Amino acid sequence: MRCAFVGCGYVADFYMMTIASHPEFELVGAFDIDAARLARFTTFYNVPRIESFEAILSDSTIELVVNLTNPESHYAISMACLAAGKHVYCEKPLAMELEQARELVATAQRLGLSLSSAPSSLLGDAAQTVWKALREGHIGTPRMVFANLEDDMPFRMGCEMWRSKSGAPWPYRDEFEVGVVLEHAGYIITWLVAFFGPIITITGSSANLFADKMPDMAGLPMGPDFSVANLSFAGGVIARLSCTVIANEDRTLHIYGTKRTLVCDDFWSFHAPVYTWYLRPRLPNFWRKVHNRVHSLVERRFRGALKMRYPAVKGPTAKGMHHKSAMDFLRGPEDMIRAISEGRKPILAPDFCLHVNEAAIALSALSPEGSVYTMTTTCDPVQPMPWAL
Repeated sequence: MRCAFVGCGYVADFYMMTIASHPEFELVGAFDIDAARLARFTTFYNVPRIESFEAILSDSTIELVVNLTNPESHYAISMACLAAGKHVYCEKPLAMELEQARELVATAQRLGLSLSSAPSSLLGDAAQTVWKALREGHIGTPRMVFANLEDDMPFRMGCEMWRSKSGAPWPYRDEFEVGVVLEHAGYIITWLVAFFGPIITITGSSANLFADKMPDMAGLPMGPDFSVANLSFAGGVIARLSCTVIANEDRTLHIYGTKRTLVCDDFWSFHAPVYTWYLRPRLPNFWRKVHNRVHSLVERRFRGALKMRYPAVKGPTAKGMHHKSAMDFLRGPEDMIRAISEGRKPILAPDFCLHVNEAAIALSALSPEGSVYTMTTTCDPVQPMPWAL
């Protein structure tokens, strides 16, 4: 399918990392409002340069637009593309406001167009491995989840000097103004909604604890850099989600079941190993003490002996990924293209993306003192990737 990028900033490089593994994605050109950024990206990757956004809208041969603009522009760009008869895959978030996201979904449905949104980490090998282990009952019935999305302190790490492969600067102003939740929470919310069904309520707090992140942002409004919340799912599972750019890096997922615990070391990586952990049995007091002593000794002396690695399921494009590319960002557009040709909804369907978008907006708006939010959207059950069944 003939596709075009709108936006050639930092994230566009991640989409280029695995493009060779997706021959069905024909990148016919790219546009960016910044002429220098457009020239740098198109020259570096030898991609045709499109001189205006209007040229994309008026080109009837361009069927799919990948919206890689800054978050504040997502709604306007996506809406214009839909109005021009283009399918749209948008970087996260789908929109900054819930009503805007609803309007995008309704417009796509009315026009008979396909609409989907990042992140596509759910379509990756690690997520599908976790999901398969859950479906096969390896941990019994899941009851509780601890998800940590903690990403160090980029504002203390010289983030203003970070550059992508093609030389685009990391958009720290967008990151800090939008906030850590709308920027990052979707990476794990997509997993949890797919595994456990729609979210019913969200209880927690969010706050901006470092108002002095960057010297050139003094006095500007910023989104939260810290959020902790409990998410109650339709399937009965309760998940505690921690999301921050203050704590040391930790992107682990623990799913506690009635038989075992399922662990993913890093849900930001397609390559992350997935384990099931041994669950302590019920024992009389004396034998419980003996068991705990032996358990602690084995755990200390033979690190890893009490966990079993679950066999990874790998997608067909996994071999085409360089190990340093933690994710294949084009898995989302790839599935969207196949869905269009097969006459079905993409796995990251519009109602699913809307539900995830609402959850991220709700988390971002929680008060520092704590508040409760009841979700207003829902979504149909999500299907695993065909190769992970």
